[in-house]
Amino acid sequence: MGLEQRAGQIAPQEFNFSQKKFEGKQPIKDLRNTAEETLNKERNTMSPDGFEPFGPSDYPNANFVNGYRGNFSYIMQINRKAVEKVLKIAHLDGKVYLSSFDASSKRSIEANSDGSITAKRGLFMGQKIEDENREPLYKVKAVPQGWRIEINDKRMVDTLSEKGLSGEKLKKEFISNFNGFVNAGLLQAVMREKLSEEKDTNFKGKVLLFVLQPVLAFGFQFSASGINPGSIRFGAIFSLFYIGLGNLFTYNRLRKTDNPLEIFMPFVEVDKVARTYSFLQGKGRALVK
Repeated sequence: MGLEQRAGQIAPQEFNFSQKKFEGKQPIKDLRNTAEETLNKERNTMSPDGFEPFGPSDYPNANFVNGYRGNFSYIMQINRKAVEKVLKIAHLDGKVYLSSFDASSKRSIEANSDGSITAKRGLFMGQKIEDENREPLYKVKAVPQGWRIEINDKRMVDTLSEKGLSGEKLKKEFISNFNGFVNAGLLQAVMREKLSEEKDTNFKGKVLLFVLQPVLAFGFQFSASGINPGSIRFGAIFSLFYIGLGNLFTYNRLRKTDNPLEIFMPFVEVDKVARTYSFLQGKGRALVK
């Protein structure tokens, strides 16, 4: 038998064998999709108490986006349930983003994975870094999408190392300070949105209404019948009626109303700020561990 004939007989058999060999196997594309789904599930793992690891997460309807990837992010966890609770109470326009930023070109110390520190850019360990033009340890920026809390993790490490901390002590102190900055950053974002005109073009008008409402209600009644329990009750009822009517006619424009009882709350959302502060000082105090 000639070589051409033999080749013609063998080639189809080898081709069929290849088909049988890969028959029933999962396509590579499907394998990749499965791996991505598994990774996403691991990323979105949340403990019963609400804590989850720092890292990419997929929560389309969340009000908080954790984009911090700086020092010690690999060992820290954040209480997503508590943060989302804070932002639900505050009812902000937009989301809150958490990230890090470079402190200064003069930064010289970097944290290693074991908590030790390494000097860079010509400075010796223990040598203090100049305080001129240094960025704050954290800051809150207004962005089109909402608010961004920027943690100066590089300067935090510099500051702690200057105090002689390293290893586990540096880690512990870093995480404790980080928690405090996130807590303070959330409160600052709420206060700046609710108690200033930075993002509220109607703020001055709401303040005017907030001041005039009790003056008109109580002043009119006191001038008519003097100060007595009856006039005080009437003034309080008129105030609630005035506020409620205003909130109904300007629904969710002068005030974010989350339940029916809030229509009787003032246009300036001081109550939301107070509730946010109370929660952050109580159940929501420990946001990062």
